Amino acid sequence: MELNLTNLDHHEFEKKNNIYQFVNDFGVIYQVYFTIGADYFPDTYFKNYLKTFGFLPISSTDFSFDKKTSETIIYILADFLSQGDYIVMFVCDEKDNKQSVRNRLFNTWFKKYNDGSFDKFDLVFEKTTFVSAIISKNNPFYIDFKNSFPNLGNEYK
Repeated sequence: MELNLTNLDHHEFEKKNNIYQFVNDFGVIYQVYFTIGADYFPDTYFKNYLKTFGFLPISSTDFSFDKKTSETIIYILADFLSQGDYIVMFVCDEKDNKQSVRNRLFNTWFKKYNDGSFDKFDLVFEKTTFVSAIISKNNPFYIDFKNSFPNLGNEYK
């Protein structure tokens, strides 16, 4: 990843496998995780590079966010993407009907922190399910993924 991460004011974090954990200024413990995403495109040669991304507070129901929380999440995402030719996908959580708010937040973060070396692809299913993917423009799977992404969920259409 080509982002200049030195400008991000992030919390210290611990990393174990593909799970990162940090404590924000309000004392809330956050977990950022990456899981296998091959099921999104099972018949592609890039399926093993697909990862799903998510984060959540694990110590509290207090969702207090400080500026460093978002910058830590971005830093961790950038750190993960720098480790290989990964494609990171995320689905905005729908359990509290705030998925459109989450989608706007991710869009804001992407516009603010992307230095132009990444693309973000978005799909919306039934006006309530927001799916996005982030991929480096230098990723060797870029063209094939870009062409495949619009077909995600065809079996549900």
